[in-house]
Amino acid sequence: MRFSILFTAGLALGLAAGSARAQAPRYVTTGRVVRQSPALDQVLAPGAQLEIVSAGHAHVEGPVWVPDSSMLLFSDTKARTIYRWKAQGGRSKFLEMSGYTGRLPYSDEPGSNGLALDKQGNLLLCEHGDRRLALLPLSQKSGKRT
Repeated sequence: MRFSILFTAGLALGLAAGSARAQAPRYVTTGRVVRQSPALDQVLAPGAQLEIVSAGHAHVEGPVWVPDSSMLLFSDTKARTIYRWKAQGGRSKFLEMSGYTGRLPYSDEPGSNGLALDKQGNLLLCEHGDRRLALLPLSQKSGKRT
């Protein structure tokens, strides 16, 4: 499971790079890209590699690339934390208490377990513990709506 999530995060990062020329990896690489269609060259540079950009998480879900901010967001459901990754600066916490805002123990994986962007660029969070879909405007410091 962890490999598939890291693969997805690596693929999201690779897709975000667009048609940029392949460069030497800065991170540990894993797996390989299997090109079943030449159309993949339109979104992923030939020679691109899957890089592990963050490690040490219990259960990673929902990677989403935010093009306006050049960042990758992903959830660690057990830690109830959404992390941000940027090429300049690496990993940092983006949102704590994501997915479950209660105080009592709830489930082994109470955090947000799915992330997406809507057409306006807002972050959509599938919040497992709170059992809701929340919307977070990325253009503001606060203002989460459910």
